Amino acid sequence: MLSNMSANTKLITSQFDHARLLKVKGERLSEAYTIFNTLAVKYNHTKSMYFVGHMTSYGIGTDKDVKRGKCFLLEAAKKGHVESMYQFAVLLLEEEDDPQNVEEAICWLKKAASASTPHSPSILHLIDLHCTDEKNLPLAKVYLNQFLSLHSKPRDEEEIIRNKFLASADPREARVLYKALLAAYDKDEEN
Repeated sequence: MLSNMSANTKLITSQFDHARLLKVKGERLSEAYTIFNTLAVKYNHTKSMYFVGHMTSYGIGTDKDVKRGKCFLLEAAKKGHVESMYQFAVLLLEEEDDPQNVEEAICWLKKAASASTPHSPSILHLIDLHCTDEKNLPLAKVYLNQFLSLHSKPRDEEEIIRNKFLASADPREARVLYKALLAAYDKDEEN
């Protein structure tokens, strides 16, 4: 029985790796989708659920079906898959302005941001969502500090923008500074 489980695990891992390689290369995407879908449905494979959810939501290798994609992402998110938490939240935020969706998205972003390996894009989304009014601005500052703690020491330009953001009491000014800080970090990542 144990060797049978080991053989199954090896087969699943092998198929997953093959599908992921196809996806990364952008080759035979429908084949990759089919493999991920089989692994997700037949074996309840969490990482495959993420890929099925992502690919279905954006019509990659299959027909676009956001509702079905969200179901797979939610299932993987509930199992602790951090990227699924983030992608599910992003899809919720892309829907019509529904306050319940925003609340649920923030909940999933917080879970992803507080994972054992915090998810930087989730933290950035939380900063952006909280730069909306004076009441939420202190939370945006907390998330900014969390994001910055995950990255190397900021350069002088980034430090100046960060300090202005943390000192700001105006949400509009904070949003402008947040965008400037993102641009500075993006420029830093390119170098």
